[in-house]
Amino acid sequence: EPVSVAIDDLPRAGEPKRLVNALASEAIYTIMLDGLEGMARASEIRDSINAVSASLEDPYVLGVSRLTTSLCAYWSGQWNRVVEPAHKAEELFSQRVAGGTWEAALARSIRHTVAIHAGGLPQLSASVPRALIDAQGRSDRYAELDLMRSLVAIYLARDRPDQALAE
Repeated sequence: EPVSVAIDDLPRAGEPKRLVNALASEAIYTIMLDGLEGMARASEIRDSINAVSASLEDPYVLGVSRLTTSLCAYWSGQWNRVVEPAHKAEELFSQRVAGGTWEAALARSIRHTVAIHAGGLPQLSASVPRALIDAQGRSDRYAELDLMRSLVAIYLARDRPDQALAE
C-alpha cells in the first residue's frame, strides 16, 4: 500500500530535493503500473510536488516538477500535454541547474519521442544536429545516443535509409 504524505507533513518528511525525487518516482510509476486508474493518485502526488517546488523556488525542484508532469502525461497517453512541461524542464536543467545534463537530456528525449510519433520531424531536423554536436563535444553518451535515435528517425522520414543505417 502506498504511503501518503500530507502537504503539512512535507517540511518534516526529509530533505526537499530527495523528497521531490521520491514523490516524482511514485507519481510516474503509479501511471506506468496502474494506467488511467492511477491518474487520481498521480495527480495528488504531483500536487504535493508542486507545493514543495513553489515554496522552495529551487531550479532543480522546479525542473523535477515539470518533468514529472511531462512524464505522467506521456505514460497516460496525453501526448498533447507532454511538450510544454518537458521543454520548461529542459530549460531549467540545462540553464539553471549545475550538472543537470542527464535530466535535461531526459526531458528532451520525451519531447523528441512525442515529436517522432506525432509527425514533428521537420521541427527536430532543425535542432537535433546541433544538439548532437554539443553532446559529442561534452562526451555525453546518454544524450548522444538518444539524439542519434532522433536523427535516425529524421533520416528514415526523409527516405534516406542508408544514412539511417550508417548512423
